[in-house]
Amino acid sequence: MRSLPISFRWQPTIGETGSTHLKKPGDIGQETLALEFCLSTLHFAMFCAMSVVVVEKYNILNLLKSIVRHRITHLIIVPPVAVDFCKQPVVGNYDLSSVRYVLIGGGRILPGVEARVIKADGSLASCGESGELVVRGPSAALGYLNDTKATKGTFVNGWIHTGDQVIISETNEIFVIDRIKELLKVKGFQVSPAELEGCLLSHPDILDCCVVGVPDDYSGDLPLAYVTLTSDAHQRSAISLEAENAIRRSIMKHIADRMVSYKQLKGGVD
Repeated sequence: MRSLPISFRWQPTIGETGSTHLKKPGDIGQETLALEFCLSTLHFAMFCAMSVVVVEKYNILNLLKSIVRHRITHLIIVPPVAVDFCKQPVVGNYDLSSVRYVLIGGGRILPGVEARVIKADGSLASCGESGELVVRGPSAALGYLNDTKATKGTFVNGWIHTGDQVIISETNEIFVIDRIKELLKVKGFQVSPAELEGCLLSHPDILDCCVVGVPDDYSGDLPLAYVTLTSDAHQRSAISLEAENAIRRSIMKHIADRMVSYKQLKGGVD
């Protein structure tokens, strides 16, 4: 894990943004992230004079109950938690009408942050065109501590090159569609892990997933999928090894039926 120095302007800017644009009297935030991210969550709440509820360990049922019990207005979450909200049927049993803001990667640009989308040739992308997201602002980090090479590759002329391939809409909404730095090279073809992950998430037994490349002397990379099963699928897989393998074969067939040959999960499913 790398260390990132920040300026003294960082935290007041985060707090000012929240208290000016996101805060109303009586607001309550819900902490769902690990506490090592406290600078951007707990401190954000304190600068806004906002109460914050901390859970010991993330669990979708506990989170839903907490939202209802405390009338949570602000959720700070990561994409896998958003997937839970979209795919877990139990979510529909809870009243989430108190939630006004969900802070997550993507969405709308926060006040005080400048953003550009840069195409591969260095030119600015138009609305709806994909490219790399670069950002700058007083809340940005200053570089990587004691790592000049990494700093020069990411922090260029005051702009942070995020490595995220995005589209910005005409209403200034950012849609993250891929990771530029994470494309796999399979037999000379570029394969997007995000594309495979999107396809995998449409499988009824998969709650969440991550696709990585396994080094291979012949192909370069072989796509390998790590999956989190739904509770029902997890129970079925625990019955026997054959039941577990049947789910694995079903997942691989799901990709095989929808993707070209070089995008198959030749690295396996785990």
